[in-house]
Amino acid sequence: MIRMMVGRGALRGPSRIKTYLQVRMATSPSLEGISEQLGITFHDDLSRRMNTVNDLLENKNVRFRHSVQIMANEYERINSSLVEDICASEATPTRTLEALFRHFEESSSLRAMILCNLKDLLRHGKLELIIEFLRLITKTGTAGIAVPYENVDELFLSNENETGLRDDLANIIIQLTLFNGIPLLASSFILEFQEKNICIHEETFNTTISALTADKNVNFVNNSFAIMRLLTSFPLNILSLPKVTEVFNYLNLDSEVPYFANQLYELVSDNQAIFKNSSPTDLGMFNKSILQLVETNLDKGNTVRSYLIWRRIMHNSEIYQNGNLRIVRKILESLMTQNKDLLEETILSAIPKDIYYSDELVDFFLVYYGLHEEKYDKFNEMVRKLKPPLNRSNLSSLFRVFLEIDNQKGTQRILSSIFNSSSGVNASDIGAVAGKLIKNDQIEQCLKTLAESNISLSKKGYINMLDYIFDKSDPNNWTSFLTALSLKFRRLDPSDECIGILTHSVIRYISEKFGTRNSRRLYCKLSTSLNRELSQFDSRRPKINMAKYALPQEMLPLLQFSGRTRCDSLTTILLQAIKTREFETIHWAIDELRFLGVFLKDILALIRSKDDRFYSEFVNREI
Repeated sequence: MIRMMVGRGALRGPSRIKTYLQVRMATSPSLEGISEQLGITFHDDLSRRMNTVNDLLENKNVRFRHSVQIMANEYERINSSLVEDICASEATPTRTLEALFRHFEESSSLRAMILCNLKDLLRHGKLELIIEFLRLITKTGTAGIAVPYENVDELFLSNENETGLRDDLANIIIQLTLFNGIPLLASSFILEFQEKNICIHEETFNTTISALTADKNVNFVNNSFAIMRLLTSFPLNILSLPKVTEVFNYLNLDSEVPYFANQLYELVSDNQAIFKNSSPTDLGMFNKSILQLVETNLDKGNTVRSYLIWRRIMHNSEIYQNGNLRIVRKILESLMTQNKDLLEETILSAIPKDIYYSDELVDFFLVYYGLHEEKYDKFNEMVRKLKPPLNRSNLSSLFRVFLEIDNQKGTQRILSSIFNSSSGVNASDIGAVAGKLIKNDQIEQCLKTLAESNISLSKKGYINMLDYIFDKSDPNNWTSFLTALSLKFRRLDPSDECIGILTHSVIRYISEKFGTRNSRRLYCKLSTSLNRELSQFDSRRPKINMAKYALPQEMLPLLQFSGRTRCDSLTTILLQAIKTREFETIHWAIDELRFLGVFLKDILALIRSKDDRFYSEFVNREI
């Protein structure tokens, strides 16, 4: 059976929103020994308890966050809180207050504990104690603790009933939490207050969302999870369209498949209320964010989701503005190899013809029309309309078409122009030449061409040659070539797209020739090494013998998962396992894809598009 996960939110995000105090203390050593060593026990007598608090605040022999945890544990044991003690004491020692508020500015653990105290007091209806603590803050003029009322007594006067007072205090506590830089804790307060039917002001909600999206690095997954919890717990129209766009832009920063951004898209696409009365500028920014989401999914290998979103938005004329055409071209190029039916639908019914000659799209359409014999008249029409001087990318596109259709005169003329250009030939040109030579079975000429070129230019040609060896030859007969290829590829930057393409080609080759159990084993070993950042010489690195796959050991250091390679590799293993009906590997691949953030329904859509009969059997059997 397929395990009931909910994608990245279950596997990489928190199962619930932890308070900041819980997160901070999760890695602390056992505090029982410290408490016993210090002889700390909270007594029933309030005065003695406050003296103990003061001793903890001033103890230089214990890390302060451990002192805070001891306080939290002891107060939990006696079912009370520090804030309650401070407010209940007729005369809290001045030195205790000074130490408390001094450390409040310095210690995030103490801030979290006090804020949680305030939240718990509100939950238990002890509003007077909260007011008293706010008065104390105002009276002492504590830096770092801001109360949005110059006179706290106004809270009593501005509310005619206890419910209104409670709601105002709840929003003040959330604002205090945000002011002190703990938006995750603020989001947990909002959710807890909502369960108690406490009214959260729109301004408070929006400020919390903004605070969560401000952290671009440290807590991205937790923040994203919190954002989606908030947005699914409140009406989406509580946010303006610009705010929704801001959230999209944040969630789209995901280093893996944009799971949370895809979740938000599902939420937004079913709610048209947020678009009411929006300005053209706001709509334009929103559409650009959605287009960027399509691009991010493409870049991470989540093509099914990319195409699903594209099919929904491609008839919106506003997305074809100049600033978006680079992404449109990227989508079209992907469709050209992955989904020709959707490409035809896009070209015939969606893309305005007046942008065919734009700098971003003209090269795509030259290649698209030029490589389809039935569309060659349109290719000739486009060529006639090109205005000199042609830019460098136009030359490469024309060179690729003329080379493919055996137009030798045109090929030579364009090649001459390429050589005379300031940049000369590029990797795409050499790749096109290598592909044509391989297609014509001129292998020796292809090898000579590659050997004469620098690896930065010949890399795409080497990939073509590698695929030829894997698909139509025997790697055992190419040991020297494969070793030389591996050594040359080491000169490339590790982030070069051809490194990822090589890795995927190896995974595909092993899946098809040695079975998906072997490619699965290789994937797992590579993932272990890469996730733990183990060097080739680290004894903890899993041993991988490339010779068993007729590949040189020199190729191993090149194999890595970056960009879309991981998702592409898992998809390849999954589809090959479906062909051979290896259900254990099928389940494993589905789980791994979901771990990356791919929706189950998108994985099932992929399976259905490749093997509808198996899809029906699988759904009836497994789901």
